[in-house]
Amino acid sequence: MRTPESYERQSVALLVNVIAPYRLPVYESISSAFNLTILHGGTERNRSWQMSLPASMKVQKVMTWQLEKKRKLGVKGIQDGSYVHLNLGLLFWIPKLKPDIIISNEMGMRSWIAILFGLAMNRPVWIWSGATMHSERNIGPLKRVTRKLLAKLAPRWISYGTEATEYLRHLGVSREKVLQIQNCVPEGSFKFEPIENEWFKDKAGPVLLTVGQLTTRKGLNNLIESAARVQKEGYEFSLVIVGDGPQKAELEQLALRHSLKNFEIIPNKSQATLRMIYYAADVFVFPTLEDIWGLVVNEAILCRLPVVCSANAGCATELIDPENVFDPLDPLSIDNAVRRAVLGQVTPSDPRRLRTCDEVGAAIVASLEAGRPVPLKPI
Repeated sequence: MRTPESYERQSVALLVNVIAPYRLPVYESISSAFNLTILHGGTERNRSWQMSLPASMKVQKVMTWQLEKKRKLGVKGIQDGSYVHLNLGLLFWIPKLKPDIIISNEMGMRSWIAILFGLAMNRPVWIWSGATMHSERNIGPLKRVTRKLLAKLAPRWISYGTEATEYLRHLGVSREKVLQIQNCVPEGSFKFEPIENEWFKDKAGPVLLTVGQLTTRKGLNNLIESAARVQKEGYEFSLVIVGDGPQKAELEQLALRHSLKNFEIIPNKSQATLRMIYYAADVFVFPTLEDIWGLVVNEAILCRLPVVCSANAGCATELIDPENVFDPLDPLSIDNAVRRAVLGQVTPSDPRRLRTCDEVGAAIVASLEAGRPVPLKPI
């Protein structure tokens, strides 16, 4: 591997919608080997991320229009809010920077701009994608056509994991063109250490925990209804949700309507406090209707918290044993998962299944240097 002292470092432009805090360690790995500039469009209004960017990291906000829209999830007419990012400022910043390598996140306008500049400037372009067969099942015909065309034009890809790679293969991308990593979190923030705390000392029975935005996409309605059914069978337990979002009042009313006992919604907490909450709970339940990965599952596994996970999470096939995966839309399936959680029949997933941020960062650096995907060693 090249060292910064032995050559003039190449420049990399990384094009993203927003700078996610969990990605910072990976970005730092890239910036340690290349002159990295992150071109982003600003924070989405539904995010409450707090972070401190390293002084060495070059960041440039580009002119972007964020258009809010409703997106069909294909489940009983359920819709969820999302954003379309029109990153027209990239038309100025990419030729200004003249990067040696371009990395673009996702498959929208940003990636088309990256491909066009890559062709015009004879620069390698990598598309970093987490889309899965499930998350893309309801896209329209125009998007299907443009994605297949993008798959033909882009020779280098980075995928979140096996589910994302499967979707790229479906589009016609050959496996050797894909660097398959994982979506990862800074493991040091959640790594297991025995911690005594009294977060749930007054809660009845085992505590079932879930964490995330309070939106329809997260499947929290289904979890509350399932918990109420299982409680009516005579089981005693508590259900705790940590998060904020537009569905909060609706979820509280739903719990009342179904006479769900021992239920609480806790607002978003700092990472340090959230870690204490993970350690104090008994089982983590992730009922999502659609998530291209599900980083809260990584966090729970690092805290040695047993997990039952929706089959609609991109991480499920890689991180969770099959018996602990359920269908959030099938009452029998989700009820069985909740019941097993209450009875203590869910064992923790092996944290060795998780790729570390250092591993992911090193794999991306090695692939950028080689100009082609350099596969990670099997776990």
